[in-house]
Amino acid sequence: MGAKQEILKLIQKISLQGIGVIFISSDLSELISICDRITVFRDGVTRGEFTADDITQENIMDMIAADPILDKEETGND
Repeated sequence: MGAKQEILKLIQKISLQGIGVIFISSDLSELISICDRITVFRDGVTRGEFTADDITQENIMDMIAADPILDKEETGND
């Protein structure tokens, strides 16, 4: 087993003990496999949060690619 797999296994073990883990990665398949909640940041701003039931690669990519300027124009919020 490689070092990465060992780390992921350790994170899962810690999480099962009820201990919160902050895991930062750009590997979406890795995030989806290990996380029960994902928060998406863009340019230092929280763009959204997903819980286990809503975590899909498509949802995450939509949030990453969303344009905050267009979002404000569409909703009328400044």
